[in-house]
Amino acid sequence: PASYECCDCSFTATTEKKLISHLVAKHPLSDAAVARIRELRPYQCSVCLDENRWDGALFKIEGSLRRHLQQHHPDEYRAM
Repeated sequence: PASYECCDCSFTATTEKKLISHLVAKHPLSDAAVARIRELRPYQCSVCLDENRWDGALFKIEGSLRRHLQQHHPDEYRAM
């Protein structure tokens, strides 16, 4: 089975989502954690992140981010 290792401590997660949750909860300002999150989920909703809502704000593919913006932040989507 795949495992995902934390870049800042000895934590190992069984899923990518669990690792991201750990990084956000335990190491939110760590440069290494931010870099790892961006590596795993390169597309990020700036509206949600500005509101400090990480859950649902990170995406693997651009199309998922676009769909999120269209559904949850239509004004920002139209401004793209």
